[in-house]
Amino acid sequence: MLLNDVINPFLPGSKIGILVVFALCIAFFEAIAQNSLKYYSEHEKSCSHMIICIGIIGYIMVALLLLTSYNYVAMSKMNLMWSCISIIAACALGNVIHNEDFDGYTATSVSLALLSIYIAHLGEKQNKK
Repeated sequence: MLLNDVINPFLPGSKIGILVVFALCIAFFEAIAQNSLKYYSEHEKSCSHMIICIGIIGYIMVALLLLTSYNYVAMSKMNLMWSCISIIAACALGNVIHNEDFDGYTATSVSLALLSIYIAHLGEKQNKK
């Protein structure tokens, strides 16, 4: 059974919907992977090696989802959406979980990521006309 066969029943009917679903799933697994690796790097001496395995498995899932997404949407659009969602998630989780700074520059970066998602959506609407 292919991963496509498992995923197809859960995908929305529109291209933008499919793009968003894949991007959110990829960003979710990337966030798990990044936070696991960050936690491990901060607590290496007292931390189980299972934490690093969770990070590796998270990135394996990212690769599988990316590979599958290319059957449905363009690589450029997938990468744009995923990257922007990932930026937002990484900044938010870094601040909440790891007490990283969220200054004006970071807020501007997150705002620009949101703006790029919106502009890409406008481009999609324009291309359909």
